[in-house]
Parts: sequence; structure tokens; C-alpha cells
Amino acid sequence: MKVKIILLPILAIFITSCINSFLGETTEKTIITETNYIYPDELKLMHLENENIQLNSEIETLTKIIDSGQENEQTKARYTTVANELASNNAAIMNILNEMDIVFKKLPLPPCPRVNNCNDWFSIRYLTPLPDYQICQVVIYDESENVLAQTVGTPKPLEQFNSIVNYIPLEWKTYKYTGQIIIKVYTVDQNNIKDEYYISSEIE
Repeated sequence: MKVKIILLPILAIFITSCINSFLGETTEKTIITETNYIYPDELKLMHLENENIQLNSEIETLTKIIDSGQENEQTKARYTTVANELASNNAAIMNILNEMDIVFKKLPLPPCPRVNNCNDWFSIRYLTPLPDYQICQVVIYDESENVLAQTVGTPKPLEQFNSIVNYIPLEWKTYKYTGQIIIKVYTVDQNNIKDEYYISSEIE
């Protein structure tokens, strides 16, 4: 009889665990996997790199004008502005890369290490912003500006990885789209500094 008393609770726990597994219950301990999230500063990194392509092109044009002796005060002022923007972007890029080096020593590497060549968008269920962000909103549009997916709620601490990042759900409205997508990102950090930008990618 004693053996039965000991085994019944164990059996109940086992059955509950099997039911939860069958129903697909997700606890906070298993929210992030190798295939279901994007680190949102990767989106910022892509935006900055795209912006730098344009800035570098403009710098080359301005340099040719200055080297030819045809510059004026407006040209010089613009050169200074573009050079400063490049320096600021490069500093931000290095900061993001350093943060990623720390974060990805804790988190599993996501299925889309570069957003511009992600091959499994529909598997993405979460974004994992740093705790620096009090708001992190992402909306994904199709070519006709219809909403395909968007984040829901505000970032929450991710205890799964000792809260090195937060997490926020990304909900898809369809799983049948293929083609170009536009990703809108809006963030507000803990100092209430706002940032908004757009990047493009593709669902194949």
C-alpha cells in the first residue's frame, strides 16, 4: 500500500507532463528556441548598414567635387554632416556587434542570423530586445502595405536566459505570403529616446 501511495503522485505528474506536451503548452523556461526568434538589434544593424551605403556613395561624390576645386560652402557643410553621420553609424554598429557577441553566448543562434537572407520567416514567434528598450514594436507589411505580422504587448523579462534580453510575441496574420516585405521598427529606450526606421526583406 505504501508503494501505491508513493507512485500515484509520480504517475499524476507524469500524466500531466504528457498532456501538457501533447497540447503544446509553452512555459517561460522554453519560450526561445533556435528557430523561433529574431534579435531586433539585427534589424537596426541592417538599417545602419543600408544607410551607410548611401552615405558612402554621397561622400565619394562630395569628395570628387572638393578635389576638383568646385566646392562651395554648402558642399563643405554637407560633407561634414555626412562624415559625422557615418562616424555615428559606425559607432552604433560596433556597439551592436559587441552586444551581439555577449548575447549570443547565452542565447541559441536564431534561424535568421541576417534578416536580409532569412529563409524561414513564418517560424519567427518572438523578438528578443535588450532591457534597454521599454517599447519595441515591429510591423511586417507585404508589397501592398497589408499587415502580415506585428508584435503584441510590451517586452517582458526572459528568465530563460537570466533576463539578458526581454521577449515580445510576434503574431502572424497569414502563413501563405511570398514576396517582398517591409519591416517597420519603432523603439523607445529607457531614456525615452525614440527611433523609427524601415527595412526590406523577402519571404520566399
